[in-house]
Amino acid sequence: MYLRNLGLGYEPASTLDQKAILDLLKINADLGRLGGLLKMWLTSPDKVIESGASILDIRNLLVDIKKNQEELKGRVERL
Repeated sequence: MYLRNLGLGYEPASTLDQKAILDLLKINADLGRLGGLLKMWLTSPDKVIESGASILDIRNLLVDIKKNQEELKGRVERL
């Protein structure tokens, strides 16, 4: 019966939620941006000084990265 319906043009509903996938992509993009900023700070100490960033700013960035990783993991587990 299922194959017959497919042959007649029935399209089964997707089991993945499109909104959830978009949310995961946004969180992943945030992680990429935060990681890029951290890399710049670590590889170019002179830019860190010029930008006025402090050690506290870098630690806060690491906390943000960890928080985004945990959010991404939680959302993937719910799928």
